Amino acid sequence: MNTRVSRTLILLVLAVFAMSLISAAPSSAATHGVAQKVTRLTVENRSESIVYIWLTGQDTGTFSYVTVNPKSTQIFTPGNEGFDYELRACTSIIRSTVDLTKNQRIIVNECGQKGGPGTSFTGTTDTGAIVKIADITLTNTGDETMLLIFTGPLDNEDGAISNQYVFRLTANQTRTFTIPKGEYLWEMLWCDYDSYRSGTVFVTFNKVQEFECP
Repeated sequence: MNTRVSRTLILLVLAVFAMSLISAAPSSAATHGVAQKVTRLTVENRSESIVYIWLTGQDTGTFSYVTVNPKSTQIFTPGNEGFDYELRACTSIIRSTVDLTKNQRIIVNECGQKGGPGTSFTGTTDTGAIVKIADITLTNTGDETMLLIFTGPLDNEDGAISNQYVFRLTANQTRTFTIPKGEYLWEMLWCDYDSYRSGTVFVTFNKVQEFECP
């Protein structure tokens, strides 16, 4: 074999070997995987109060805590999966789920209101349609200071969960409070410091309820 043929054969073998290395090397996309789509959770706070949200990933257990200031909108990217969440706003607590494999939006309306621009769009949650706020006027018709504890709403299937509200009424005092509509267990304390009464009341719009120490 002459020198020219030998050199050509060597170059050919090297070229084939180099091509085999190139074809065997993984591409950048294969090495790092296909980039996942980043999904967004947009929280639009139209109320006058701060919104607090706790998110827990259903698959990964990832935990996120976010706040949204009054009259502001923020975008979060906690992850691409379903999330259980707890939202607190307008003296109410909502526990539900949100599917963040696609973009979602939560709108927190003015306390006691629902609907409005954008609330009917697909992938949008209107918290005002879940929690229905009502005013209740409480009157202490007696001569002693009382402490009223309201627990509820009871058996609320919309997503709002039971909470506890404490009201202090001095003698012959009338006060109006805003809480979620529904049935509540009430407990009366203090009075003569040795009495206890309880019952239920259904809070609806402009409800008026009188109490008196026994």
